[in-house]
Amino acid sequence: MLHNPQNDLHTIYSVDNLIAWLETRDPNEKFSYTDNHDCLIYRYFTAMGLSVLRVEPDCYQLSSEPEKDIQYPAELNLIAIFGDGTVEKSLLLAYKVKNNPNWTLKKMLRSIILV
Repeated sequence: MLHNPQNDLHTIYSVDNLIAWLETRDPNEKFSYTDNHDCLIYRYFTAMGLSVLRVEPDCYQLSSEPEKDIQYPAELNLIAIFGDGTVEKSLLLAYKVKNNPNWTLKKMLRSIILV
């Protein structure tokens, strides 16, 4: 049976898995949050084996199902938004999200000042 990355969405959607992937990247690597083919989430999902057509702030579409919006966790998007376009800052923020399971958007916004 062929491996299907869709079966591993729980793992792909985890902040721990995003951290593990970010740790393998060059800290100075840049991405563009506003480019749905060059954003952090697009790069991460494709690296995890998903055939992503494009990424939006709250969902993505697979090449095999372009008409279907698939939601992904808000914390991944917030890490991408407030990571300031670099792997290093996104990784620091991802650690903060991981270490604060009761995070809220308000707390996230306050923590940006400390990144």
